[in-house]
Amino acid sequence: MAWDRSLPPGESSPRTKLILRSFTLLLTTIGLILTGLSLIYTWPLFIPLSLSFLWNLANIIRRLTAQTPVVPGANVGVDLIIWLVFVATLLFTWASAIEAVSFVSDYYGYEYDSYRGYYGYGYGSRYGDAGNGAEIAVGAAAMATLVFVFTVALWVWACVDCHRYRFLERYPVYRRGIKGGTGYPGPMVLQTDAVQGV
Repeated sequence: MAWDRSLPPGESSPRTKLILRSFTLLLTTIGLILTGLSLIYTWPLFIPLSLSFLWNLANIIRRLTAQTPVVPGANVGVDLIIWLVFVATLLFTWASAIEAVSFVSDYYGYEYDSYRGYYGYGYGSRYGDAGNGAEIAVGAAAMATLVFVFTVALWVWACVDCHRYRFLERYPVYRRGIKGGTGYPGPMVLQTDAVQGV
């Protein structure tokens, strides 16, 4: 596959990243379906879930078809924007979904009166709002929370790869494949005499 042929400097564990992005794409798809079924409560989630879906899909396609995957800096920037939008919308969505599920509504309707033993009109209380998708809204919020967690994990991973990428661009002697290249030595090497002489 393309990500085995040519990787940018600093790229680590390409298969694991592909699996993680694919799993995030699956969770995002489920989250979008649940959001569509309970749009009255979860409409703010549509924005970050759509962004996540498009970015992960583009990233996977690029990783499988292009000569090189997306550079780490692009992953850092886009994943950061997506999880910041998630933070802004998840709090509102969780509050809205929990309020909808725990809402007590009074109603007047035709029902069976067990005390009197016959059907008739009367007042009562009903907990939750299941008919309008409140329980589905909780599921959508939970799915979006999982997507948020995976997005943050991918962002942190991209930050580490970005650091490696910048280091190996600055000191190419450490790249693997070059005669004597040892690979990424770690951040502390920047302070040693070996790097200062490069």
